[in-house]
Amino acid sequence: EHASEMSDEQRLLVQINGVKYRMESFVDGRSPHGKVSVGAFLKELVDIIAVPHKVFAEYVGLKNTNLSAIYRDRRKVNHDLAMKLGHIFNMNPAVWLNLQNKLDLLEISNQHNTTYQQYRLDDLLKKAG
Repeated sequence: EHASEMSDEQRLLVQINGVKYRMESFVDGRSPHGKVSVGAFLKELVDIIAVPHKVFAEYVGLKNTNLSAIYRDRRKVNHDLAMKLGHIFNMNPAVWLNLQNKLDLLEISNQHNTTYQQYRLDDLLKKAG
């Protein structure tokens, strides 16, 4: 449909689906490695639905300060919140967790890459044998 012919709800769903697609693309490795943030995606979705952040926080069982911490990536999305977000935004909750895990692994890999290079199968087999 043409954008001007869409209802407000249809426009809302198109915007939400666009964010979901960007999230899934990053998780699946189909998007460029730009700065991606679980909190930024969540904030974008909450902004799209135009629900006050305090109301959203209360609805999902968070303190407003904890929601703000998620937005700033100072707190992580856990399984319980992923389930709630999955139902609210009609998406697989695993997308939230996979996105969080991928970003955590990228961060630790960038910060401690040389630390983990010492762990190799051939080295372990030498020590065992």
